[in-house]
Amino acid sequence: MSSQLKEMLDKDFGSGWCVIVGGHFSGAFTYIGNYYIEITVKDMVIVLFKTFKPEK
Repeated sequence: MSSQLKEMLDKDFGSGWCVIVGGHFSGAFTYIGNYYIEITVKDMVIVLFKTFKPEK
């Protein structure tokens, strides 16, 4: 599920997306403003955020 979501986001909105899916997790990360989504469905949480990716 997370790989499919990441591929879709990268294709539709540009690369640099990260996807975390699970019930219990914690972490610290940096994301681009206005590019963070958190969805809760029953006991599952889906976190989507875009990170800075330098141009090659």
